[in-house]
Amino acid sequence: MTDIFGETNNLWMNALKDYRSKDFKSSLALFEKAKSILGKDPVCELYISRCRDKIENPPENGWTGIFKLDS
Repeated sequence: MTDIFGETNNLWMNALKDYRSKDFKSSLALFEKAKSILGKDPVCELYISRCRDKIENPPENGWTGIFKLDS
């Protein structure tokens, strides 16, 4: 039996580290792998969407990763 929690926790930690350091391609791959293990996961899906957006529209200098909700 594999330790799914440990495996997905490691994926998440590395995905977040890559996301915060603007390595969106690596982060995307790790979040997608975590989602494939977990199945439907709204938070993975959110970060996958954000990674895809940042790959297409790279953030400006000074980006902190903080999202401001306007609505």
